[in-house]
Order: sequence, then structure tokens, then C-alpha cells
Amino acid sequence: MSEELFRCPLCGFAFDVEANAACLQCPLTRNCPMICCPACGHVTLDPGRSILGRLAQEAFARVQSTAEDAHG
Repeated sequence: MSEELFRCPLCGFAFDVEANAACLQCPLTRNCPMICCPACGHVTLDPGRSILGRLAQEAFARVQSTAEDAHG
């Protein structure tokens, strides 16, 4: 079980990606960059396994911190 929980961007449900039963049954789970929310079924990229996902996450974080600095 991992220490950090993933929060679904659609419904906000927090869960352990490694313990997700749907992913454990999938034959592609080892190299799959996708995460499936057990609560709502939403599928999203795992930024830790996807280069594009990491780049997008870093860019979004930079834009968000710049916006927060501008507002005070």
C-alpha cells in the first residue's frame, strides 16, 4: 500500500492506486499510465508514469503559483 493517496479529479474520492481492485485485474496494469477511480469510474493519466502527464502537472502548478502570487 502506498503512503500517498490519489484524488480523483472528477469526484474528489481519495484512494490508493496500488490497491485499486479494477487495476489489479487488468493485464496491462504493470506499464499502464492510466488510473481508474473506483468510486465513479473516471479514467485519468497517472502523472508519475506519464512524461506528458508530469509536464502538464508541472506547468499547471507553475501557472497556479503565479496566479496566487499575483493576487497577493
